[in-house]
Amino acid sequence: MKCNGHRLSKLIAVVVSLTSIGLLTSTMVSFAWYRLDAFASISNLFITTRAGNDLEVGFRHGDDIIYSEALKEKELSLLDPQFEKNRYLADVSGMFLGSWFNQDTDLGSSFPVLRQAYTAGGPTTITPKAESRFLQFELFFRSSEPCHLYLDPSTSLRNANEEADLLASMRVSFLSEDRYLIAEPKKSDAPTRFGGLLSLHDGNGFFDNVNGREILYGEYTGKPKYLPPIDQNSEVLEEKDAFHAQHQPGVERVDLNSVSFAYERAVALEDLVYSPGSNNKVSFGVVPAKKEYRVVLTIYIEGWDTESIDRHSTGSVQITLSFLGVYDLLGEKT
Repeated sequence: MKCNGHRLSKLIAVVVSLTSIGLLTSTMVSFAWYRLDAFASISNLFITTRAGNDLEVGFRHGDDIIYSEALKEKELSLLDPQFEKNRYLADVSGMFLGSWFNQDTDLGSSFPVLRQAYTAGGPTTITPKAESRFLQFELFFRSSEPCHLYLDPSTSLRNANEEADLLASMRVSFLSEDRYLIAEPKKSDAPTRFGGLLSLHDGNGFFDNVNGREILYGEYTGKPKYLPPIDQNSEVLEEKDAFHAQHQPGVERVDLNSVSFAYERAVALEDLVYSPGSNNKVSFGVVPAKKEYRVVLTIYIEGWDTESIDRHSTGSVQITLSFLGVYDLLGEKT
């Protein structure tokens, strides 16, 4: 069946609703690399299907896959025994993607690996695998006929308080049996760089250093070179956090141009939303007829996003993700 570019012969949508994602704040500290006493909170989360029974969503329980019209918190707790803890998000990172996603990766069984935040005195390059403070669910889709899987136009992500833009540093990723996609609700013009200088010592206002040299954090290739120290600071910073700090007088400065950094490979979330007649939309892949199709959904805060800072740490967002099965595109490129 070919798509005529103007209508769909059959549409089935799966709606993932995340409501009241807020922040519980005790003190104001840097919202980057776990210098954080305020966590994004998901108070309600459910996954449901609508528009008939042709497309179902399910989850693995033991050796079985259980399909349901709605996956509520009871089912999600089976998916993630630490659900109550992980519904409070903290910053992690998708850096070092190649450590798990490469030519040997089995897309039908792998899970995305996120990395722990940097801490003062801890690792400066690759950090251990993050185990908590993000949400990750292994979902299965099933249809009576083959269909391409997209996001539906009813998908929406909204900040409850526009002055605290939590969406700017949030990521929603999808690992399907065909590809891995990282989506930004608010895509910036420049990709997120997985490396640079950080200030992880509370309140000192200087980039971290050791033995008279600044510390270069992150994922990069090459050997850092250093520039002469400055004599004194003349710049007055309006805000201080992990990204906004000063070079400490008497400390050799890292030449950021002396290394090659890794960058996040992300798309705008709106590019995953299906639009009839559009050629630039990306599908998650093809759900085969009467067979399970696996998609791992991950929701997290990207710590290397420079918008992951104090002034956004009192925000809240409301999210609805709708998955759409499109049956008019068989034989066309995904």
